[in-house]
Amino acid sequence: MAEKPHLVCCRLSDEDFAALQDHARELELSKSEYLRFLIRIPVTPEGIAVGTNCISLDVETVGRIYSELVRWGRHYNQAVKALNTIARQVRNGRIDDKTVTELLSKANTRLEQTDAGRKEILEQMYRIETLTMIGG
Repeated sequence: MAEKPHLVCCRLSDEDFAALQDHARELELSKSEYLRFLIRIPVTPEGIAVGTNCISLDVETVGRIYSELVRWGRHYNQAVKALNTIARQVRNGRIDDKTVTELLSKANTRLEQTDAGRKEILEQMYRIETLTMIGG
């Protein structure tokens, strides 16, 4: 953890202090951690700095993105395993047309599932980018 040698004190109204406590609690942060995040948002007297994109992802969203990426990896690995099985069986002359068709179908299904997840994430990222462009 980085050293924090400076102490800053300020006075807040009851309303602002309650908001600080509520926001920090919702994000499962200490009040200090929450304020440190806020300090890093680039602002001007007019609002968020022009030309600056500021995107905030909550813990749940990051978790969902991570889970989707893990799922992609599993589908990809299963598809490659099926293709390697097909190649090995063909090389050894131990595979018939029906088995080849079944294995290729299985690999194709996994790749289609991976592609569907990829498209969903891309659509969500595009929405975030669009919102950022509108807001910035």
